Amino acid sequence: MEMTYTVQSNYIFDVFIVLATTLLFMLLNFALSSYGPVSSHVASTGKHLRWFNIMTSWVNSFVIGIGAVYCFYLFPDMSEFTFTKHHAVAHFITCVCLGYLIYDTIECFRKPKIDRAMLFHH
Repeated sequence: MEMTYTVQSNYIFDVFIVLATTLLFMLLNFALSSYGPVSSHVASTGKHLRWFNIMTSWVNSFVIGIGAVYCFYLFPDMSEFTFTKHHAVAHFITCVCLGYLIYDTIECFRKPKIDRAMLFHH
């Protein structure tokens, strides 16, 4: 089952995936901050925004980690031909990563309680 991604890809679809992923991470963070549990210690120290950002980051890491393992399961030769072959699943995961990067950058600028050093870890 060969699923390669051609160079003449549909950039509109890629932009849609990136923006949709950014929006999904914003919605996840909103849901966590609105309905997520907060311990009394975290609430008293005022670090709940940081913990919600960490939980959102954990969800991203989990999804991308599962996707990467799935890519290497589907295409074992991907580690040998990293730059010569383009696989659709790997391209999709890259778009999701870019969506999270945009989300996290927006969050760093939007919330002053989040340390600005978080912006530079990307």
